[in-house]
Amino acid sequence: MSPKKRFIFLSVAGFIFVVTLMALWSLLPGFLESRILPELARQNGVGWQSGRIHHIGLTGFDAGPMIVGRENETGLVVDAVHVSYTPFGLFQKRLESITVSGLSLNVSVNDEGIVIAGIDLEKPTPPSGKASAKASAGSAVAVGRIRISSAVLNLFLEGETLRIPFDLTARLEPAGTIDAMLTLRPCGEKILLSTRWEQTGSHGAVSLTAASLSLEKLAAMVKALPPELTFSGDIDLQASAAISLNPLKIEEMTGSLDATAFRVAYGDISLGTHPAGKETDTAFHLSVRQVEKKRFMVSGGNLVMQARVPLVIDNLKGAITLGPEATDVSLQAAVRVPAFLQAGTLPVALVEDVRLMASLSGGYAANGDWHLDITDSPAKGARKSEAIVLAMGDIRVAAGPPMYTLKMNGNRAEVEGRYSLSIPGVRANTPAGSVRMRRVALQGSVGIDASGEKILPAGTASLLVAAIEADMGAPGSPATVKVSIPEIRARAKMQHRPGENPVFRGDVRLAESSLAAPEYKVRMTGIAANIPWQWPVKKAGTKGRASIARMQWKHLDMGSMRMTVRQQFDGIVYQGRHTSILLPELELDFSGAVKFPAADGIEAHVEAVMSRPESAAEIDLGQFFEAGAGVYAQGALSADVKGSYTAGRMRANACGRLDNTAIRMPAKDLVVENLSLGVCLPDLLQLTTGPSQTLTFGAAGAGNFKVENGVFHFQLEPHKTLFIEKGRVGWSGGQIRLQPMRITPGIDAYEARLDCDRLNLAQILEQLAIANAKGDGTVNGTIPISIKKGRIRFDDGFLYSTPGDGGKISLSGADAIMAGIPRGTRQFFQVDLAREALKDFNYKWAKLRLVSEKDALRMRLQFDGKPGKILPFEYNQEFGGFIRVDADSRGSDFEGISLDVNFRVPLNDLLQYKDLFR
Repeated sequence: MSPKKRFIFLSVAGFIFVVTLMALWSLLPGFLESRILPELARQNGVGWQSGRIHHIGLTGFDAGPMIVGRENETGLVVDAVHVSYTPFGLFQKRLESITVSGLSLNVSVNDEGIVIAGIDLEKPTPPSGKASAKASAGSAVAVGRIRISSAVLNLFLEGETLRIPFDLTARLEPAGTIDAMLTLRPCGEKILLSTRWEQTGSHGAVSLTAASLSLEKLAAMVKALPPELTFSGDIDLQASAAISLNPLKIEEMTGSLDATAFRVAYGDISLGTHPAGKETDTAFHLSVRQVEKKRFMVSGGNLVMQARVPLVIDNLKGAITLGPEATDVSLQAAVRVPAFLQAGTLPVALVEDVRLMASLSGGYAANGDWHLDITDSPAKGARKSEAIVLAMGDIRVAAGPPMYTLKMNGNRAEVEGRYSLSIPGVRANTPAGSVRMRRVALQGSVGIDASGEKILPAGTASLLVAAIEADMGAPGSPATVKVSIPEIRARAKMQHRPGENPVFRGDVRLAESSLAAPEYKVRMTGIAANIPWQWPVKKAGTKGRASIARMQWKHLDMGSMRMTVRQQFDGIVYQGRHTSILLPELELDFSGAVKFPAADGIEAHVEAVMSRPESAAEIDLGQFFEAGAGVYAQGALSADVKGSYTAGRMRANACGRLDNTAIRMPAKDLVVENLSLGVCLPDLLQLTTGPSQTLTFGAAGAGNFKVENGVFHFQLEPHKTLFIEKGRVGWSGGQIRLQPMRITPGIDAYEARLDCDRLNLAQILEQLAIANAKGDGTVNGTIPISIKKGRIRFDDGFLYSTPGDGGKISLSGADAIMAGIPRGTRQFFQVDLAREALKDFNYKWAKLRLVSEKDALRMRLQFDGKPGKILPFEYNQEFGGFIRVDADSRGSDFEGISLDVNFRVPLNDLLQYKDLFR
């Protein structure tokens, strides 16, 4: 072939080759779009939807948009891709770089793990056989660098979509190792995630770093959060882990969370760090470290819960174990309740910090079952709980360290559990007194139906208060009430109906206790009670029972008491009966209430009605007071008593009556008949009365001495003083009036005056056992008396007849006037003449003078008048006076005579005035 033809041939052939190469090059993008890329996606487990290749050159190509997914699910969308390479690198199966912009990745997280629609995260199983394996290894392509910018991760998590912008730079080695740096920018925050990934094994190492993340911005991404839940402050995160995909596995994980100021709040409750300036160490720290395949160690501290009662977790450590069927937690926590002031709706203040050690263990199973146990058992060497000191106004309460347990378990529908709390050494000081309790213990159970379909006994509680000692009364006041209670037990059951508030019912049991008021000499023992209760109180509760086995006043056994008790809206009401040992047939019925107002403390009031019939057995008054020994009384008794306790002060008043009462004192021959007494005491505790209390009697006598129709008006004043306002008695046919006088304990000398009006002279002489006397004459006058050390003295008293109004007197048996006078003497005959004349004597006037001489009463009786008959006396000249003559003698007829007779009467011995006065 000629050179010219050869040249033409080569030129044509070259032209054809160039045309063919250009044709093939122009057809290559379509071929790649329709054949190569879908096939490569299929071989690598990627669901290919569409893709465009714009340009292919010797140093790279441009593509986009590309959509990866299956059917109607889109997993990955890329706006533009630029791939850089060299012809020589292509022969070595190496790409210089891949640059992606406008990427949108849709990722779901569910029980199956991490899912990207249309992309199998596990590498497809390679074909069997050595040749196939060798070919597969030889077909790997190395990418020098991958860069993704302006990308968005759409994370679908439990029905909520989170959009997280991110950038990625990565390097792919021929062996399949990926080194990558992912920058996440949720809500403008920055999170760095670096990883080294083994592509062939779908596992790698991941580390996360984030500084000053805004919780408020992150929370804004989660739309499902309730609006009441608020976040503020910044946190720092550090974490690293080895991760495998499908199934999702996390191994060798460590992480930490630190914050100097953050707060998560829901209503009035918040979690976070210490308020600025409140604590020296304000940083919150939490770290997690994986020590075994599914076991993680947790430690942290300085987490503060702000609520009505603040709480600080100073230190937290423990373990969390993740299993295929269950998750178990075991933690130890050092918890502190900081001191706080009484403010707002919080009724108490905590005076000092309280430190507690708590052990927590729990677990959650895949089927929804869970359990939680909390106890106060500290770890070995850990600091034990400290005492508690509370204050509420003037009230201060201190107690020893509490001991507690809580055991709960449940599932998705129901919860049940048991709890216990024991507080030793409780002490309370108040303006109204002090209370000491050896132990307060609470235990019970809880049951909840979360579905709301059942009516459950949603809880039980049993409260024990052991060894209570109380001193009630104002500080320094002797009028205190001492209470001793071995134990109080209170039980409660809670029932809950769907859509209604819980209802509580139970009872309170009081062991046999005692109460003493030393100032009032009152003591009660064997106090016991069983009182049902309910809350809220919608109607009056079931009747309870209470009793007092023995009541004492001074040295007296007053008997016993039984009553019924019923709960009302604001407290309790009661009514009962007292059974008396001292006074058989006495009926004492009482009723009252105890209220618990919110502001003023306990309020109580009682009313009692007492009665005893006139026909009841006679009473020995010696049971009540020493001086009443040998004094017996019988009559009708009635009384009304009212008492109250408010603002720490006890008040009481009473009114009582004795009617148709008879009093006798056999040893003294004393009898009082038809006595009536009415007394009202506005202040029963001080034993004081109002004015003009009245005592009357029909008759009273001791031996020959008798009085009648007595009326006395008196008042009991403070300091046990008896004020006799006035009094009168009928005596010897007339009246004696007593002028006002006061009788006060500790004073043994008194002056008084008896005003006598129209006393029958004959009856006076007869009652004083001087003689048997008859007559119609009366005397009047005043008798001053003094009483000292229980003995009565008459200080020159005078009784005299009314001028111009004489009388007649007849005495017999007046031999006492002759006692001690020698017979036959002139004095003897003079007294004998007077005695004979007084047997029948008409007088114009009479005088009686009364003067005490030691233990006797000397009475001087003077008359001026005329004997009513001839006296057997004649004047004897030799003797120089009148002498008695026999019946044969004529005697003497006296036309006028003055008589002056003295008597001595042992009055104190005769009437036993000393004992009567007492």
